[in-house]
Amino acid sequence: MSAEEPLFQVVRGVPTAEELAALVGAVVARSRPAA
Repeated sequence: MSAEEPLFQVVRGVPTAEELAALVGAVVARSRPAA
């Protein structure tokens, strides 16, 4: 994977701002180490 390629790509539909925020929140939560 090159630095130019996105990590995620919407392949169907048009996500709302709320849906994108939920996706970002889930990715951030998974990237943190467990307590």
